[in-house]
Amino acid sequence: MSKDRGLYTDEHAKLNMADSIGKPYRPSNGSEGEMFSDRYCADCKRDAEFQKDPFGDAPGCSIIAMTMALDVDDEGYPKEWVYGADGQPTCTAFDEVIAEPDDARAAHRAAVEAGGATLAGYIRTYGDAK
Repeated sequence: MSKDRGLYTDEHAKLNMADSIGKPYRPSNGSEGEMFSDRYCADCKRDAEFQKDPFGDAPGCSIIAMTMALDVDDEGYPKEWVYGADGQPTCTAFDEVIAEPDDARAAHRAAVEAGGATLAGYIRTYGDAK
């Protein structure tokens, strides 16, 4: 089951469509960054090993690190984080991890308990805190 990855309301996304499509995306603050990460990075094969054990030795996705280290106008800022044709921020490198629902729920719950994921993201995905 693929979840809705839209970050903005439809009205907000439509405002972006006029001048932002294809332009680099950078979250405006930490909360927006956490929401974007929850919609993309948490379910992406590129960051899957890190997501399983955020405190282990597995490397995370270099795109995430570079978006935090560089300014959106820097030459090396990742080209993968852009505004899509629908006006929503997207990651063009996103490669969804497909997991069995029970396995995904258990893995996400373990990440919350280990401090590597947010309880809010878990509740938004599963509808409860079980």
